[in-house]
Amino acid sequence: KPIIGAITGFAGGAGCGRALTPDIRIASDQAKFAVVQTKRGRRPDGGLNFRLPRIVGVQKALELMWTGEMIDAEEALRLGLVLRVVPHADLMTETLAFAHQIAKGPSIAQALAKRMVYKTMFPEADHIAAAEMEYYTGLVIDRTEDAKEGVRAFMEKREPVFKGR
Repeated sequence: KPIIGAITGFAGGAGCGRALTPDIRIASDQAKFAVVQTKRGRRPDGGLNFRLPRIVGVQKALELMWTGEMIDAEEALRLGLVLRVVPHADLMTETLAFAHQIAKGPSIAQALAKRMVYKTMFPEADHIAAAEMEYYTGLVIDRTEDAKEGVRAFMEKREPVFKGR
């Protein structure tokens, strides 16, 4: 089945990873995206390690991961994170209209097209291996002082002080 996402507002951290999950993404002109985990001493999660470099390329993915830069909907469109940007008030109407257009199509051909794209686009890695890597790196990062400091700093609304441990 085609999966179409409507992104209404801020997609940060794991929420950014989840926002990239649908096959096609339509964003409100108020949408914003940021990979904030590494800025807080964590590692990208929510599928970002797999999806983001495949959508925007390795260099841009690493820049977004390392800086935590927030990007607006127009930049997300330019980078290919979203297919379209529409006025906030029209987001659900336009997303549903697009979904209905797709739903009228030949479902078997659509399913095969989706399967062929995803099976042949990423021959060097798969979603399972990426999810396993995310899980195991989470076990490591959760034990670091830097990760705990990053969360504390976020809760205390201050910049973190990292020590590399």
